[in-house]
Amino acid sequence: LVDGFAEEEPKAVDRLRYFYCSNLPPRWLIARDLAKQLIQLGVVKSALDIFSDLQLWDDVIECLQMLGRHGEAERLVRDRLAVHETPALLCCLGDLTKDPEHYTHAWELSSRRSARAQRSLGLLYLRQGKYKECVEHLQLSLSVNSLQEKLWFTLGCAAMNIDDLPLAAQAFHRSVTLEYDHFEAWNNLASVHIRMKQKAKAHKILQESLRCNFEKWQIWHNFMLVSTDVGEFADLIQAVHRLADLNPKQLDNEVLKILTDAIVGNIPDARGTLAGRLLVKALKMFGHVSAKITTNEVVWQQYSRLQFLKAEQGTPDTDEGKSEAQSAREKVGAGPCWCGPVVLTNTCPVKSDHEWNLTEFATVEW
Repeated sequence: LVDGFAEEEPKAVDRLRYFYCSNLPPRWLIARDLAKQLIQLGVVKSALDIFSDLQLWDDVIECLQMLGRHGEAERLVRDRLAVHETPALLCCLGDLTKDPEHYTHAWELSSRRSARAQRSLGLLYLRQGKYKECVEHLQLSLSVNSLQEKLWFTLGCAAMNIDDLPLAAQAFHRSVTLEYDHFEAWNNLASVHIRMKQKAKAHKILQESLRCNFEKWQIWHNFMLVSTDVGEFADLIQAVHRLADLNPKQLDNEVLKILTDAIVGNIPDARGTLAGRLLVKALKMFGHVSAKITTNEVVWQQYSRLQFLKAEQGTPDTDEGKSEAQSAREKVGAGPCWCGPVVLTNTCPVKSDHEWNLTEFATVEW
């Protein structure tokens, strides 16, 4: 399309006949789109030539930075500033020199309407670890332009670092509102609610995160821990089963013990339903886990406890399963199986959320 503008055929008089019905965008706009596509393909030098011909200086400076020609980019910015000062050029100079004064000057020059200036200033403080100052400037940027979905996520991460949990929850909520499939934001929002002692809400939020990304083992690990905490044993079994496929080394032995204790003791889950109904699903889960991890003593211990429980309940074919679990435990040196009584309360056995090592995702790169 770009090359077609320079062709002599067909004649201009013939082209004008279809001018209004073709809705053809201007040449410079098509050329700019071509240059952006070239950047995505890694052909930055060709994109730089196109931007230079179009005199799109902001894009030219960005390409020079990508090519590592920072000195040339700074000279170009200063030359353009000598001709005419603009907030965008001042922000580019601030990116190159890391001087916050340039962002402040851009903010004042724009009559305090440059979201870019405050965003860049906030990100500068973020990289320096000054989270309180970062939050202040990111909030100013978002007050000018609230449709910066990545910036909402960054604000949430910064707010978590200063323990401003209500602000972090608001920021992550706005992030997923603008971009629903942002699984990192869903995950961090759940972590914020865990810190706010709202574990049931965090459990539901993690389910949304898993809908957005079913393959991230860190989210399944968090889901496993939170499901244990709130007593959602059916979800716990699903999480352990999936985590065994994605990253079996991250399985928590204490979680497996809690699940087994709940089923053996037949205690009620978060919905008031007795956990004993999950015996068959738990046995299938332990069978899957034991195939992935063959040398974990705790896995075989809990597996054999459930096999003995199944035998005591008189379920058919239990002798074979019990003997397999017992022999497997002895192979790993676990000793004889203990299947004594389990003393439990009527509430699910949980750990304090301060003991769980929940995974949180860091802010995105700009």
